[in-house]
Amino acid sequence: MRAADSARIAAEPLGLPVHTDPGLREIFLGRAQGKTREEIEAEFGFDLSSRLRSHPLTDMDVTLLGSESGDEVWRRATQAVQKLLKADPSVRVLAVASHGGVLRRLLQFAERDDARGCTPFDQIGWIGNCALYPLVLNIETGGWRLQLSLPMM
Repeated sequence: MRAADSARIAAEPLGLPVHTDPGLREIFLGRAQGKTREEIEAEFGFDLSSRLRSHPLTDMDVTLLGSESGDEVWRRATQAVQKLLKADPSVRVLAVASHGGVLRRLLQFAERDDARGCTPFDQIGWIGNCALYPLVLNIETGGWRLQLSLPMM
C-alpha cells in the first residue's frame, strides 16, 4: 500500500497511469513477518535485526527465518517489470515504486562494475526512502545495470 501510494503521489500530477503488481511487493520475511524491530531483535538477536534494515539477507538468514531467498525476490520483481514492459512495447521508461528489500536485491544482482569489482548495491549501501536508483533492464536477458547518468528525453 505504501509503495502504491507513493507511486500515485508521483504520477498523478504528471497524468501518468499507475499499475500495481504483486511481484513488486516487499520480501516475505517468514518467521519475522509482521513483527516489530524490537520483537525481531528479542527473538533473533541484534545482528539479524540490524541486517534486515540495511543488507540483503544471507542464505543462513533465509534458512533461519523461512523467508524468500534473494534470488526469488529478484526473479519475481524482474518478471513483474518485464510483464509491464511487454504489455506496452512503446514504454521506454518505467518508474517503479517498491520497498527496500526489493531494491536491495535488484541492485545486488545488477551488473558488476568491472573497474571496482563490486555490485551497484556495494557502491550505494544504504537504501533510503524516496531515493532514485536508475536501473536499466535488458528485457530479453532479465539483466539489470545501474545507469548513473539518465538520458535526456
